[in-house]
Amino acid sequence: MNFAVKRAVKRPRPDEDEADEEGEEPYVEVQNRVLVFWVSDTDEAAHKDNIDEWLCDRRERRKLGIIASETLDGIWDMVKIYILAGRKVREILGALVDPDPANPTFPADATHLGADAEVSAFLQLTTAKPIRLLSMLHE
Repeated sequence: MNFAVKRAVKRPRPDEDEADEEGEEPYVEVQNRVLVFWVSDTDEAAHKDNIDEWLCDRRERRKLGIIASETLDGIWDMVKIYILAGRKVREILGALVDPDPANPTFPADATHLGADAEVSAFLQLTTAKPIRLLSMLHE
């Protein structure tokens, strides 16, 4: 399922008939997205057997998160609590479609996310349910 969690910016919504004398911005609704993600550390012994897999079938490594900003920083804010000190994100991959039932560990179509525009486009284009990300780590 693809869940959309909505939150409102804390400014009050001005009445449409009322003139905006103080220069306040109008009420804006921001949509957050719930994602499923995995963090794979290439130097971790428990992850080595799955280095070429997406880990989508590994429930013990699955994490849930909300991305408030459709940017690389937004992804970082979501995954950083699961990354040990001294480790860095080497690569972020996103699944554009659900994994093929014949090979559930790897989606049929995935993309590298290396720029804010790519993250935004990915979140608009993916049909994967749930939205899936994989963060690969290194030193």
